[in-house]
Amino acid sequence: MKAIQYVSEWNQNDGVGNDVLGWCEIFDSLGIENQVKTEKFTKPFPGKENIHKPLEIDYASKEDDIHLLHFGGFSFRGIDFKSFSGAKILRYHNYTPTHFFKGIDDLYVSFEKSEILTELSLASYQIYFDAIFGDSNYNLSSLYIMNDIKLIKVPIQKYFLTNPAKTRNKTKLKLGYLSRFSPQKKWEDLLELFFHLHSIFPESELYCIGKIPAFLETYYLNLSKIVEKMGLSSKIHFLTSIHETDAIKSLNQLDFFISMSEHEGFGLPLLEAFGQGVPVLAYSQGATPETMQQGGILFQKKDFRSLAYLILELWNSTSMIETIRNQQYEVVNQHNLTYKSLAKTAITSYIR
Repeated sequence: MKAIQYVSEWNQNDGVGNDVLGWCEIFDSLGIENQVKTEKFTKPFPGKENIHKPLEIDYASKEDDIHLLHFGGFSFRGIDFKSFSGAKILRYHNYTPTHFFKGIDDLYVSFEKSEILTELSLASYQIYFDAIFGDSNYNLSSLYIMNDIKLIKVPIQKYFLTNPAKTRNKTKLKLGYLSRFSPQKKWEDLLELFFHLHSIFPESELYCIGKIPAFLETYYLNLSKIVEKMGLSSKIHFLTSIHETDAIKSLNQLDFFISMSEHEGFGLPLLEAFGQGVPVLAYSQGATPETMQQGGILFQKKDFRSLAYLILELWNSTSMIETIRNQQYEVVNQHNLTYKSLAKTAITSYIR
């Protein structure tokens, strides 16, 4: 018996990469030999050199094998998963709708074609896959289901570190956000919010933390131009070459974590911030409300001036900050207590 995970690229700095690693731990705990096969392979995942392999398909799989395909868009062209013996599970991570890329060079046309192929792939997988494991109910609800296939929510397989909140410097206000620089994250809205906040309270700074995808360099450069036009280059800091571990540590230095994202399939950085004791304010879209549960503050409208005053009101209230932190710790601790058991329960049904 063997469990094989298929993922386009195994990156330790994103949610899917963390999820793959978590599933390795699940299979190890169940005593199941497992491998990870990737389309894009330059070097093995650190510490997993013995199981991380380039994509070489062995169609002579066994009836008791488990195939777990991580899906976040059209990939694995030409691979006939239908021919595999054993259980076939689609690990659905959602994909970014094309309309977010409108106006960015030639990306819109390219993504439009990719979205069509993605939908076709999802439709075909439903015919011969045994189940879809979505990392949020939001992801599962976004699927157009044509067949009687099992839909099971299994949260991201990651343990979130928790640390006590740092003592704050009450003379300087630090805001930040952690994610990749991609248009659905609405970094430009975060810049606009900070512009209003800074006009009210000049002793404030913004930390924009994340990686720049090679194909979105233009988007990042446009953000840089916005900052220059605002005249806030000394107040807005882009941290783009930071390792995941250091990025999480940097969250602990913030007074607030602000998410303007309009499309989240799970929202891993939200729980990272929860665990670091950083109060979170987030736009209520996608899976964000589901991930945050009773923690943090959700807002329904991007009224930048009102949000700026709300941030200052919270910053000046020790009791409100403590209440928010405690609720956030409860949410992340509950995730840490249950995520593995939910995965084991889901996958056990397909051990033959």
